[in-house]
Amino acid sequence: CWRDNANTMSVLYAGTPALKTRLGVLGKLQDGVNSVTRYVLNNFYDGAKQDAIALFLGYVDVAALRQDHDVFARPATDHTLAALLERVALVFLGCFLLAAVLVAQGPL
Repeated sequence: CWRDNANTMSVLYAGTPALKTRLGVLGKLQDGVNSVTRYVLNNFYDGAKQDAIALFLGYVDVAALRQDHDVFARPATDHTLAALLERVALVFLGCFLLAAVLVAQGPL
């Protein structure tokens, strides 16, 4: 089934099942949960996987690997408690807005 293929590819690439595979309120809630999960995975856990995909697709200059600099270097990010709290607040705000939209729509 195409939906099973979509879920398999989505789990391999994004870490969660495909979005919009279920209808109704439960489908929207599941999509919200999957979106928040993807945000956390993409921002905190997927660095090595993205590096491997970039290497596999040929986006990395292999000749540069022999030099002393890091070809996978990323710009420095803010790992302070304030930055973490800001991200958590944004995730909760997104969940709150999703819930508000679902309540405003009423029963489907």
